[in-house]
Amino acid sequence: MKHLKMLMLLFVVACTVVSARPLTVTLTMPTLNDDGTTLTDLAGGTIFWGLISGGPYPNSLQFASATPGEMISELTPDLADGTWFFIATAFNTGGNNSVPSAEVSAVVFDRAPAAPVINQVTP
Repeated sequence: MKHLKMLMLLFVVACTVVSARPLTVTLTMPTLNDDGTTLTDLAGGTIFWGLISGGPYPNSLQFASATPGEMISELTPDLADGTWFFIATAFNTGGNNSVPSAEVSAVVFDRAPAAPVINQVTP
């Protein structure tokens, strides 16, 4: 049985001032099987996330039709303030899953600062 290698997982965070917001997760799909042979049957991947480092990751988003080496960007649903931890896996047409990618984190913090205080106005 061949397994897939996940090569890279990184984050792009788009800022807006709201109480919750989505994050864009960008990753590069693997080009090799775990035995070093060329990956020819990649089917897609799954992004997992949660609020605890090391898991569990109770939320997931699956995507299909990926090609080896392709950069994929997926948008999560709105996430509340906090530190979110993410991993990803790839799967092939035979239903085999890769080992998880390295975990990465992103901080969602969308509170606006307090208003400034005007101390003095002079002519």
